[in-house]
Amino acid sequence: MAVPFSFEALAAFKYVIFDMDGTLLDSEPQHAKAWNAAGKPYGLPDISEDFLSQIGGIPTLDIAKRFCAEYHLDITPEELKDQKSQAYREQFMPQAQCFPYMVQLIDDLAAHGCHLAVATGSVWAESQPLLVKYGVMDKLETLVSADQITHGKPDPETYLEAARRLGAQPHQCVVFEDTPIGFKGVKAAGMHLVKVFGGRVISEILEPEEI
Repeated sequence: MAVPFSFEALAAFKYVIFDMDGTLLDSEPQHAKAWNAAGKPYGLPDISEDFLSQIGGIPTLDIAKRFCAEYHLDITPEELKDQKSQAYREQFMPQAQCFPYMVQLIDDLAAHGCHLAVATGSVWAESQPLLVKYGVMDKLETLVSADQITHGKPDPETYLEAARRLGAQPHQCVVFEDTPIGFKGVKAAGMHLVKVFGGRVISEILEPEEI
């Protein structure tokens, strides 16, 4: 049965895993800008933040493969991925902001003795610098990035690897996520879920079968 969200109820789980883009950081608009900058010369139509949020969490190469196939782009998926990543890191990543409520929640959970991880669909070079910038990295026990696992979201591997590194069983973990792709992965991992939108909690603490 779902548990009403409160700090006390959350902290009782002890093991808390956070998605990053759209959950801790307001970075999805910057990813959309990077896709448009990289793909427009090859025929990619404008990608909106709302559309990107529906596929948020999927590894960059998998998104590039989808775009190339769907829009018959005059570029290979690998080249599109590289150009998108370069545009994001050089032009748009510095503009990504944190959600203050979520960063404060991490501070409070860390002070309470909870074991914390970030499990992200972004690669290390696009996640670790931002988590350092906003004072999150030193509160974490581990960061699982897309380039450290074999199967990206919605496969549960990212979350299961985070639990493994925390020394937790999946059912002991609560995950904060903001996208349908993420919700599927959390459910498949057998973990509890808290849904987030715009840096705010929008659900109870859901059991896997309630997701």
